Amino acid sequence: MQNEEMKVTCIEHGQQGLATLAVIEYRIASHMQGAYENIIEVGRCLCEAKDAGLVPHGQWEEWVRKNTGMSERSAQKLMQTARSVSSGSSLARLPISKITTILSCLLYTSPSPRDRQKSRMPSSA
Repeated sequence: MQNEEMKVTCIEHGQQGLATLAVIEYRIASHMQGAYENIIEVGRCLCEAKDAGLVPHGQWEEWVRKNTGMSERSAQKLMQTARSVSSGSSLARLPISKITTILSCLLYTSPSPRDRQKSRMPSSA
């Protein structure tokens, strides 16, 4: 009986469902985090296979579909992301769609070498 009396709970009567839902939401977020990081690793593996020429010429699309279940376009997006995101980067914790959006924004907002050179030239006015 003493053990039962010492049992402490933060859940008020009628809130067990909320506590369980919070635990499930936490578990989902944790697994999604792992999924995001793992999907970038899939992209790195695809890069490795492609860059090393391990898949015979003309068979890449079929090999990708057979081994990943994804389209060649999806594989290309993963590969592009994997090449752009370094291991351990905080970007690896985001969904691929958010990473590609961030990378495309960086691509379009970074001045080209020609633009940087022009801005250093003295004005003729």
